[in-house]
Formats: sequence, structure tokens, C-alpha cells
Amino acid sequence: GTPTLLWNAMVNPWKGFPIKGVIWYQGESNSPNPTLYKKLFPAMVAQWREFFNNPGMPLYYVQITPWQAEGKDKLDRAWFRQCQLELMYEVPKEGFLYAGPFYKSCQLKGNVVEITFENGNEGLIPENQRLKGFELVDKNGRIVPAEAEIINGSARVKVWNDSISHPVEVRYCFRNYMEGDLFNNAEIPASPFRIVVQQ
Repeated sequence: GTPTLLWNAMVNPWKGFPIKGVIWYQGESNSPNPTLYKKLFPAMVAQWREFFNNPGMPLYYVQITPWQAEGKDKLDRAWFRQCQLELMYEVPKEGFLYAGPFYKSCQLKGNVVEITFENGNEGLIPENQRLKGFELVDKNGRIVPAEAEIINGSARVKVWNDSISHPVEVRYCFRNYMEGDLFNNAEIPASPFRIVVQQ
């Protein structure tokens, strides 16, 4: 009965109002089940757009915050944030710059992974210094801290660790709590992410 109760008490009374858009902050109780959330969230957005008779209604949402929960190096909230990041492609948005840099593509050059970011066309910061929060995974599953820096004022970052010749994953702040310092020039922080490197 809880979903019905919530709908009738908190959404249904707004029927007929000309809603221009929604700002959504997700609570943490869903975080143990990102697979289910990845189905429920787009369904909710579609239902609300139909209910408010506004097929293009923008819904801006906030990723859950870094928090150590059961331990800062655990990954349950990291997987949930990854799910929320991937949902940006399923829940279209238009208008102002709504997000910091997020992964677009990568290329392996020797032992260096070059990552190109969306929302970084005006450049990334901080320039001319090593970035915090990057890690690499080798073919045996070993996770090691990585060196990372922005390439010549572009929307690209190179990531490497001299002890790994064939990295298979790049991770950025992919833990329950980890500090990073990658931003775009609008000073919006990069989303935590995990990517598989194509060999």
C-alpha cells in the first residue's frame, strides 16, 4: 500500500497544475538495489510526464552524495551513483548546463587511457596539476591509485600508473566516499564513474 499512499497523498493532488519541471533528490533507501532502480526511475518519469500532460517536462535529479555508509571503501553507493549516471541517457534533459563532466569515450595509448568528457567543451579544471580520485584496475582485478591530468586545456584527461601495462578499467571516485577534484569551467564537479577499457 505504500506506493499507492504516496501517490494519492503527494502527487495526485497536483493534477491539472501546469508543472514546468521537477527537481528530484533521491533518498538512500534504494541504494542496495540499483538494478531495480534503473527500471523504476525512468518509469516514474514517463508516468509523471503523462500525468502532467507534458511529454517534454524536464526532471533534473541529484546523484546521492558520497557517504561512507558501511565503510568508505565499500562500493554499494558507488554502483548506485553509476546507475544514476547511466540514467542520464534514458531520461532526456534540455536547457541550461545541468551536469559536470561525465564520461563520453576513451582510448588506450600504450599504458595510458585518454578519456574524453561531455560537458567539458569549455575546458576542465584544475589545469596543470595532478588530479585526485582516479584508480586503474589491471587484468587480475587489482585496483591501484592512478596518476591523472588534463590534456592541454581540453575536455580530455590522461590516466596511468607505470606499474600497469594493460589497464582494463578506469574508476573515478568509485567508492562509497572518495574525494575528487575534477570540474568543468562552470565549476560543476565530475560525476563518479567506472568504465571498461576496450583493448
